[in-house]
Order: sequence, then C-alpha cells, then structure tokens
Amino acid sequence: MPPDLPGLNNGHPHHTNSRTTLYTALVTSYPELRGKAALVTGGNRGIGRAIALGLAGEGVDVAVVGRGHAEDAASTAKQIAELGVRGHYSLGDVSSADDVTRFIGEAVDAIGTIDILVNCAGGFLTRQTLLETSEDDWDRLLAVNLKSAYLCCRAVLPAMIERGWGRIVNVSSGTGRMPNHLTSTAYAASKAGMLGLTRQLAWEVAKDGVTVNAIAPGTTPTDRAKGLSTPERRAAAAAATAMGRVGAPEDQAGAVVFLASDAASYITGATIDINGGKLML
Repeated sequence: MPPDLPGLNNGHPHHTNSRTTLYTALVTSYPELRGKAALVTGGNRGIGRAIALGLAGEGVDVAVVGRGHAEDAASTAKQIAELGVRGHYSLGDVSSADDVTRFIGEAVDAIGTIDILVNCAGGFLTRQTLLETSEDDWDRLLAVNLKSAYLCCRAVLPAMIERGWGRIVNVSSGTGRMPNHLTSTAYAASKAGMLGLTRQLAWEVAKDGVTVNAIAPGTTPTDRAKGLSTPERRAAAAAATAMGRVGAPEDQAGAVVFLASDAASYITGATIDINGGKLML
C-alpha cells in the first residue's frame, strides 16, 4: 500500500494545499489501472500535475513532460513516487517531432510502454482578436496546442494498437466549445481543433481497443492563469457558473482518471465539459 502523504487533508477537496491533491492512494477507485503506465504532457504544473497525481493515486506509473520549469517537473515526479509508483520527468518541446520521439523513449525506458496518454501541454494568448494576432503567434499556438497532440498520439498509438488496449485523453477548453472574450481566436481555434482530432481519431482506432476522449475545462485558476487574469475577472467567471465558483485542477483530474478506467470502456469520441455548469450542451 502506498505511503501517506505528509499534510494530506481528507476534508473538502478545495481545502487541500499545494502539496497534496484529492487522491490519497489508500484505496483505489479503479484497481484495473494499477500497473499501467501513463504519459502526461504539461504534467509539471497546474491541471497536468493534478492529472498526473490523480493517475498515480490509482497505482499508475506516470511520466510527465514540461517544456521548462525543471524544478516543477522534478517536484511532480517526486510526488508521484511518494504515492508508491514509478515517477519520471522529461523536458522537451511537444511541438517538435524529434523531442517527442526522445521524451517518449525516455518515458518508456523509465516506466514501460505507454498505456495512457494525456495531452495537456498548451499555450495561451489573452484578449487577442484575429486582426491583432501575428502569423508567428498563430503558428506557435497551433503547434503547441494542436500539433503536439498529433505528434504524441502518432508516437504512442502503434504500441497501443499492438496490445489492443489504450487510453488517450485530450485536454481542450471551454473556449473550444463557445466564444470567450478573455482569450484569442488562435487559442479558440486550437482547442476546437483538439475536439475534432479527438472525434476523428476515436473513429479510426475504436476497433483496435483504443479510446480517445477529451475534457473541456472551464475557468481553472492555475498559477499561469492567475498571472493572466485579475481577481475581478475570476469573480465574474465564478458568477457565470451554475455552481458559483471557478474550478480547481483536481476537478479536471477526476474525469481524466475515469476516462482511463474500465468504467469508461464504452466511451469514445466524447467531450466532458467540466465547468461548474457554465456550459450545458
């Protein structure tokens, strides 16, 4: 049984501190996940880190990838290992085919062939119209947010198909579902593109035992998002939800863990909106 994490709060999920998440790993909800191996891009911080720790709490060995912030990546890998599983981190550019080949090879060497891929890495442009968006900004954002998912899926799919089992979860955004005046056309296009990739790829590999799904987070004040926003904007975002609050990274992680589990084995090509009731389709 994995060890307790120091400072773990088993009360209300939003009373957890930055050192811990919802997941104690004392009793797993999905025991079939134990021993699987996952790769989480963007897993060094924010939503990606919560997802990585959520999977680790279910007994999954997890490798995380970040473009920078080596200390955050190393810290996340350490927290994964403290949950009693294998943790690994790499640094790399998710929009570079060469880097993707390298860091996936490193992950396989460290934790085994990838069973679960979570494409969470991404970039963000705030309050920028199409006419204000340079070609370089457009290309950069589409590469980081969308091309990266294509490259990572392409790299892990052959082994998943060979084994007849795999789980891919793409992290899109509520902005991929409806307009948002606080972001950019390029960001919206990249996140909507992620949903199209999810549906089409799900169709292509469904008979190979691989499911492909997406989550669309609403406003989730990660450290990066807080730096691009204000308390007043976050209050307005909370007021726009049915629940009257913005999300936490752990709110997103639970859905990803579910989609990786056997409980979701008949779900593919779907998008789960996790936004406190701001958008209901």
